[in-house]
Amino acid sequence: MKTSSAERQPGPMRFLYVCSANLNRSPTFARVFKERFPEVEVKSTGVWHGFPDRLNQELMQWADWIFVMDLAHEAAIRKNFPDDAWKVSVIGISDEYDVDSPQLVELVNYWIDKHFMHEIGFDHFADCSGSMCWCAERLKND
Repeated sequence: MKTSSAERQPGPMRFLYVCSANLNRSPTFARVFKERFPEVEVKSTGVWHGFPDRLNQELMQWADWIFVMDLAHEAAIRKNFPDDAWKVSVIGISDEYDVDSPQLVELVNYWIDKHFMHEIGFDHFADCSGSMCWCAERLKND
């Protein structure tokens, strides 16, 4: 079941970054993204059992858009949270970088500039208020 824009409370767009353990990739993506776009809400989480801040239904429902690091994360979400899987987009970055390493930060900025901005566009996500939330409207029609 896809969430309609009418069910979403007005406010800043909410982005969730997901990796395996929420130790390196997703926290770095969330931090850099929030630095570049302070007007949005950003969180990070992991899909593995036994780690703090594990992905749950509350986070899935909170997010307007969910960015996962690889296909295994997408598969885990589709299996465990099928109703919210329509929000998922795969970034495609391997787990070989330390948190906030210069190489990872460079890749995050590259992804924002070359993929995120091209696919989504900044003008379309800064605010999710009123009757039209670009994310919900765009995705429910896909």
